Amino acid sequence: MTVGVCDFVLSWRIVNGAFADIDMSDRFVVMAGSYRANEPDKPWHVILYVDERSSGEQFAALSDIFRGRAGGTVFQHFAASIGEIDAVRRAAIELDHSPRRWFKRASSWVEIRATRDMSSELPVQGHDHSGNQLIADALCVHDEHLDFQPREQCGFETDFEYIS
Repeated sequence: MTVGVCDFVLSWRIVNGAFADIDMSDRFVVMAGSYRANEPDKPWHVILYVDERSSGEQFAALSDIFRGRAGGTVFQHFAASIGEIDAVRRAAIELDHSPRRWFKRASSWVEIRATRDMSSELPVQGHDHSGNQLIADALCVHDEHLDFQPREQCGFETDFEYIS
């Protein structure tokens, strides 16, 4: 781990929802990124992976939503922190949020496994309701613009309701 650097992967499974008249139900998005604590405003450098099962309209809408272009709670929660988007890619995304079997993959670029949760009474910064803190057994990102593989890092999982 490099001190002052935060490497991360976020993922979303849209249980049900729509953007305008475009159904987004059962689609996945993964975002890998990094920021340096010593940079002013700590801008995120990210790659966005959008479910390859998405139609052209869904892909465009999901890309805009998760880059913060649609405003709303996605922008408020995290997208305002994005300084540079290195790529937006279609990916075969797998997500399993089963307790002690947490798993996510975005094609060959991203893979995370976690089998342990971490008990904590403290709220996690940046999340408006409770969830579970996890310890990643494996966290690998290997892409053109991001390449990291930290071990034993903590994570967080919860459900969200985003509105644009």
